[in-house]
Amino acid sequence: MSDLFELMGPLFVLTMGLVMWLVISVPIMAMARRVGHDMPWLAFIPIAQLWLLIDIAGRDWWFLLLMFVPVVNLGVLVWIGMGLADTFNQPQWLGILMLVPLVNLAVLYYFGFGANTNVLPQ
Repeated sequence: MSDLFELMGPLFVLTMGLVMWLVISVPIMAMARRVGHDMPWLAFIPIAQLWLLIDIAGRDWWFLLLMFVPVVNLGVLVWIGMGLADTFNQPQWLGILMLVPLVNLAVLYYFGFGANTNVLPQ
């Protein structure tokens, strides 16, 4: 019986990780489709997911490198969020909300599935 409980901990963590991966990947893929990106399936590959967000936001590829620098990545995340807001014709303060946990998911879903977000031509 105790073997079952020892197995449930890692299984729970693995399941929650998979669920969070899907919850984050789905709106990014929807945003890529809305802007007409050639490879929206990149949303399901972890590092490529960041590159896809950077590309949708209209930023340069080297922003991906800055995302791996501690503390600098927070500013880059805001800058990418503001670029996403520009892409979907929304106010830039929504980019600042990318720093707030759980609210950033709501912002991603708003950009991916929001009815009143118009995509600007890139």
